[in-house]
Amino acid sequence: MLRSLITTFSLAALLFVSLAGPMQVSARRCGEKPPETLLALYRNSVSIHIGTYDGSIDVGMIEETESYSVYQIEKKFSFSSTLKGESLKLFNAKESDYRYRGSADDDEAPIEEDYEHDYEYGYRELKEGDAVMVFLRKAEGSEELELADYRDAVKRLSPEEMAAYESRVKELNGLFSEGTPSDQAIVNWLVATAADPLTRWEGVYELLSSFENNEWRAERAKHIAAKLERGEKLEDWELNADFEDSGVHNNSAYAALLTDEQKQALMQMLFDRKDAVEGQQDEAKEPEEAGKIDEGDRVLMQLVRRWGDNRLAEFLLGELRNNTEPPYLKYELMTTIAAILGDAEIRDLAGRYVDIYQDDEQEVEIDEEELADKGERIEPAVSDEAADVAPEEKIEAGDTNGAEVTRKITYGEIRAALLAEFISRSEQKLTTIN
Repeated sequence: MLRSLITTFSLAALLFVSLAGPMQVSARRCGEKPPETLLALYRNSVSIHIGTYDGSIDVGMIEETESYSVYQIEKKFSFSSTLKGESLKLFNAKESDYRYRGSADDDEAPIEEDYEHDYEYGYRELKEGDAVMVFLRKAEGSEELELADYRDAVKRLSPEEMAAYESRVKELNGLFSEGTPSDQAIVNWLVATAADPLTRWEGVYELLSSFENNEWRAERAKHIAAKLERGEKLEDWELNADFEDSGVHNNSAYAALLTDEQKQALMQMLFDRKDAVEGQQDEAKEPEEAGKIDEGDRVLMQLVRRWGDNRLAEFLLGELRNNTEPPYLKYELMTTIAAILGDAEIRDLAGRYVDIYQDDEQEVEIDEEELADKGERIEPAVSDEAADVAPEEKIEAGDTNGAEVTRKITYGEIRAALLAEFISRSEQKLTTIN
């Protein structure tokens, strides 16, 4: 069977996650809270500074167990300029650092946990000497300053990025100088922020979350109405999951305030990406790296799919043909194309692809006769994915003496075949509607 079986439990879990609260695209995959945008950090900060990360020091151990120890550390920063709030030269951020030991039989000294942050919008581990932009707030019930977010309040930036971010913060200073700006003024700033590739994620992620929050509200209302119509009792999470009570700024209005002109401008940013990538490939030592889709463009694709037309589908199909990204990013391209084209067969191919996109090193037995009866044709394709696992020798029909015909094939080969079929059918669909 090509499709993984989805259990009743997983369906229930998916329903709960989708209806219990709005989940932005980056957070949905890694299971963490959504990352904080520049706009959110600005709203939550009393001061913003540019400076240098000067390393960390251990203050002392505050907890110890058999498997790990917890140390209080202080991360040291020195500031050269202030963009918002009162000037500050030095700041130490207090944190708890978990350090994990080896096994009980391991005589080596405790080792620090190697924790890799898997949210993808651009987090980078700090190294001593890094140039940083730091966002500070007042601790609850105190005048003491602390980081405005435990994870995102320190941005490690290159000189080019620092200049771009500094400009964006100064623009926000102007917008907020006479009180809270209008939602339309914020939307205009978000679109302008998205226009710069260096700050693109900051603009498009905020806009995408506005659309997703509205879609979540509509889906939740539909779900609750259906339950009430069936005479079923609502659960606590269905009664009390109001986003406005979460303490997060309500950005729901942004989606409705985007003008048609702004929507077309955002879509054009994707089209312009092609020329930029080709220029990078001409200069890059490793051309394949230049063509990778960064997080800003990836979120932009998720945003513009909501009003994209056949031009966008054709553009994304070109991206898919040349894409060297992991399978889940290929799937995002496929679902976006399928949504625009509105074709059930194309949508089904994308669905079959996602069912196995995580299965990298496994083989499955395929019943050739069953596939023929269903009208499915899976021919192994040569691909980088398939190269990871060499398939076992295939069973040829002529050698079976009438026995059931099966052969072993890697999931990578199946994905490659599904992808080829998806591209072919999408090209045919575009030909008929253009």
